[in-house]
Amino acid sequence: MAKPEIPDLVVSVDLGGSLTKVVAATATGERCLLALASEVSEIPQAILKDVQSGFWGDPNPETLNWVGVKEGASYALGAFARKQFKSQIDLSISKTELAVPKILSLLWVLQQKFALGRTFYCRLAVLLPAGECSDLDIQELQDLLIPALKSFETPTGKMTVRLFGKPIVKPEGGGVFLHYKQKSEPVKQQSLGILGIGYRNANLLICNHGTIGQSDRVTSDLGFYSVIQRCKDLVGSTVDEVELATIIARAGYSCNSIIIERYLQKIGKARRLEPFIEAIEKSKTAYWSQLLSWFKLVGVNRLDNLVLYGGTAEYFKEPLSQYFKQKVELSWHSEVIVPKELLKNAVAESSQTGLEFRFIDCWCFSEFICQRQDGYEVYGKTLAMAGEV
Repeated sequence: MAKPEIPDLVVSVDLGGSLTKVVAATATGERCLLALASEVSEIPQAILKDVQSGFWGDPNPETLNWVGVKEGASYALGAFARKQFKSQIDLSISKTELAVPKILSLLWVLQQKFALGRTFYCRLAVLLPAGECSDLDIQELQDLLIPALKSFETPTGKMTVRLFGKPIVKPEGGGVFLHYKQKSEPVKQQSLGILGIGYRNANLLICNHGTIGQSDRVTSDLGFYSVIQRCKDLVGSTVDEVELATIIARAGYSCNSIIIERYLQKIGKARRLEPFIEAIEKSKTAYWSQLLSWFKLVGVNRLDNLVLYGGTAEYFKEPLSQYFKQKVELSWHSEVIVPKELLKNAVAESSQTGLEFRFIDCWCFSEFICQRQDGYEVYGKTLAMAGEV
């Protein structure tokens, strides 16, 4: 297969703790968002194929997702791993460690979505936590991923993905930073923080005089999972973590009792409404105290400007807005809006909520890469800055 002048796809990936967010684009202007569950389990390929053979009909690729890597290891991913093999999200494992099977699997899903051949060309960009995005981390990811892309097994047979250049790897918040920098002239004269709070991590990028150095990338484990973990300890370990996270998120910061009551009725524990709400409130209070201590530790209060983004940031929008009032100039999600029609099609499971905020970073990153790639155009207005890649 001769190398084309432009890649078949430009793909940006945010390897989130609870969801892998993917933005894919074609040179003809098509866009596709994927919200893929993050569970991963290493399973013998013979068992994967046996389970697959029992499926009837034509399942969505998001729900029948497995890959076999060149070295012989095979993995079930996402909803398929959770429902068929009782897999759970393990946030103690670094995102780079599971990056290869996740990236291979999402490329197969995109191949199915766009009806591409078994071999296609791709420009790939990846967002990693600030603490997992050193030069050594990036080199390790490239060393593992590039050989694996040459040939890997999928539910529909062998696949090959050929890259246009090496993967572009930036710390989480990089997409938001590129967008904010493009629209804000005073960045070079002021200090700027890009603060993303997601399911697993809180990440901070600090920009001084227009640049972000290696030491200006800070990460912590203070994501939404801290709330879920503490709440689960208070209400009982038999509660499903995914369901608990979904209900707390849907109930919102104000803790809508109707939503919580419906959930408790579903699991036969309606009598526990008051102690359940109390457990959520206690968990939020403890988490908020930890978050404030971290803000002071990393110097967020000393910045001139702060951009907040992410699903957990949106959940805590009320107390965050109040806390930073009169401390810093605050911007939410860099005023980016991800197209609703694309978000609607991205939903693969009913538990996926708040996607309009969780896709912000990946969407900005995708638009930047498309702007830099010959033959591609951005979805809407120009977001990119020259010379950033």
